Amino acid sequence: MKQKSLFIFGIVIIGMVLFSGCAEEPVICGKCQYKSENQCIDYVCCADSDCDDNNPNTADFCENPSTLNSNCKHESVDLCGNGEIDLEETSENCCIDVGCPQDKLCEENKCVEKKIEYVVAVKEKDSFFDLAEYFAEKKNAKLIIFNNADDLVEQLHDISPEYLAIVLSPEELTPDFVDEIDEKLREIDEDLFLDVSYGIITSFSIEEGYIYVDRLLDYKTPNDFSVYGINQIYFFKRLKDWYGIEVFDRCVEGYGSSACNDEFRATVDRIAQEAKEYEILNFGLHGAPDAMALDNGESLNGTRNGLVGKKPTGEMECHIEGNSEVCTPSTEEVPITLNSSLVSAFSCTTARINGKPSVVHTEYGDTDAKGEINSSIVLSALKSGALNYIGSAHVANTAIFPNQTIALEAVLKGKPIGIALKDFKNNYIFNKIFAGKTLEAKPKASDFTIGFIEYQVRNWVLFGDPSIKISNKNIKPKDCIQEYTESSEIQTIKGKNYLVKNIETTVKFNENGTEITNTQLLDLPNDDITNVSPNFSCAIHIPLEGKLKDYTVSFEGVNERFNSYFEENGIIENAGDELIVIIPSWVPIGGESGTIKLNFSIQMEE
Repeated sequence: MKQKSLFIFGIVIIGMVLFSGCAEEPVICGKCQYKSENQCIDYVCCADSDCDDNNPNTADFCENPSTLNSNCKHESVDLCGNGEIDLEETSENCCIDVGCPQDKLCEENKCVEKKIEYVVAVKEKDSFFDLAEYFAEKKNAKLIIFNNADDLVEQLHDISPEYLAIVLSPEELTPDFVDEIDEKLREIDEDLFLDVSYGIITSFSIEEGYIYVDRLLDYKTPNDFSVYGINQIYFFKRLKDWYGIEVFDRCVEGYGSSACNDEFRATVDRIAQEAKEYEILNFGLHGAPDAMALDNGESLNGTRNGLVGKKPTGEMECHIEGNSEVCTPSTEEVPITLNSSLVSAFSCTTARINGKPSVVHTEYGDTDAKGEINSSIVLSALKSGALNYIGSAHVANTAIFPNQTIALEAVLKGKPIGIALKDFKNNYIFNKIFAGKTLEAKPKASDFTIGFIEYQVRNWVLFGDPSIKISNKNIKPKDCIQEYTESSEIQTIKGKNYLVKNIETTVKFNENGTEITNTQLLDLPNDDITNVSPNFSCAIHIPLEGKLKDYTVSFEGVNERFNSYFEENGIIENAGDELIVIIPSWVPIGGESGTIKLNFSIQMEE
């Protein structure tokens, strides 16, 4: 009995131990954990922030967050372009953010050689060397130091700038040097055309040169402007009648005006009072290196103190020369103040600053008039306030004046004056090439004619900054280019990309009995410079964004006799940076009254 009681007591004791307060408590896991076999185990991830790998070049994601299938994913992220320099970014892989070395620029996120748009050139030992350095620095231009014209062109070969400013003392600017520069600047590439828009920057002295250059640098193109002229060619007169631009014109007799009413006659006093109020001056006057002639013995003259007007006083001034008394009419000088962005002087030899040509082409009407620095019309006009001056270094011929191109391009279209003058020159270089061809109804011109055109092309010189715009207007001229539409696309041929430009244009030469062409092709029947025969023509300049590979052209409205004009060696020329097409007015069906439709497809290497 006693043993049974002890057994029962043991069972009770064991039960009390097993079911007492010593039982195991339940397991509670964290937010990003799960329980397995009474243990808490971390999920791989519950949010994107759990997957941060401390690499700024990856984006971190949590797939299937807070599940047994959760997983971190890391995707590469291109941070280039966020405006910050991130880890492992360099100029080679992200120039958008990092930038490029000073001599390169970032294009399509690649560092490429910087296109030099503007070059300033100076001779190494010229007294204006410091002025050239100053202008180049302020203009953010490349400075070139050259010894002669050949040296300059050699250095320009690999640069091909848009603009060139030649900074030189006036002593260097002989007619021979000015002519040679114009000819040599056509040799920058392999074609025969002028390859850069250039101007010459000079002054009476380097001290005055700094003042002049600062005016160039401070110039801002006006939103509005007005034109003042004497015997203006009709292209400038059309600015008022056709486009509503303020144009005021005075006259003198014997230069484009057979009669001149006193009410509109240009006099020294009127010019002194009026010219300073106009932004563009356009003078059609008989000229010399030191003067432009007015009526009644008056003139505009160059002096070391600036441009002046001279008028007779009615008295005589006498002095003794040897044993004789010499008397000349006494004159009064009136200072002329200018505030013009451009003076275009269609006046012979006013751009002849220092000396005379070594070869005087009398066959083309030139003279041996000598330029004197202290009486230079150009230098005097610049000192009196003109910013830019276009004039002729030799005797000019009214058949080849740049007035039409200046009016259409620099005034109406707002092109830089250097570009407009370059286009004018290239139109007549085209004329020179065209004159040497034998085409249907056009025999080869004489060597005399070809030489005359060349002489006139190099004749016109810009003194000033070729990049300056004298107008902010963008007016479609009423000229022969009636319609012009352009589109482009990239084509890949044999693994190489080509830019293809497609152009549709309509050309018309006459509207309601009025000639509306924009250039001319000249001939000299019987080699007579007094009987120049201008053939009104239409010039189309098509910019090339790469090296020309090929082009095709289709057309309607052309007299079938002249279809060959649009073939190779016809009226289309590659000028390197543009395709130039000049169509004579005799080519359309119906001649000058006809209309031509043209379609070009131009293939260029990128």
